[in-house]
Amino acid sequence: MFSKITASLSLLLMLCLFTVAQKNKFVQPEKLGIEWKFLTNNYQQQDKNAAVLILTNNDKKAILPSTGWVIYFNAVRGIVQKDAGHGIELSQLKGDLYQLRPTAAFKGLAPKETISLNYISDAWMFNYTEA
Repeated sequence: MFSKITASLSLLLMLCLFTVAQKNKFVQPEKLGIEWKFLTNNYQQQDKNAAVLILTNNDKKAILPSTGWVIYFNAVRGIVQKDAGHGIELSQLKGDLYQLRPTAAFKGLAPKETISLNYISDAWMFNYTEA
């Protein structure tokens, strides 16, 4: 299940960064790993869940510059937290479409660096596989 989610997120990431890559030759989406993990339901004893998006620079040079990029993703539950940490803002565009964008505090993603972007959503999340 996690490999399907990782593959889907990677494909979405490559499609979303394609335009950025055309403008900025140093952005190579295939060198950026992205993974989603479910953390917990009943977050802080509330009807909320916690999850994390993990970004990893798999290159030998810095990728994701401090400005000029956006990562789009879908989330079924409404995300109630805007600051994902590490100088990255999380915002809703429309419906279940969200984006990650750098703020002035983001310094880029160094070689082999991994950052975890925790976020909180409304209601419970169900994570299961049907065989």
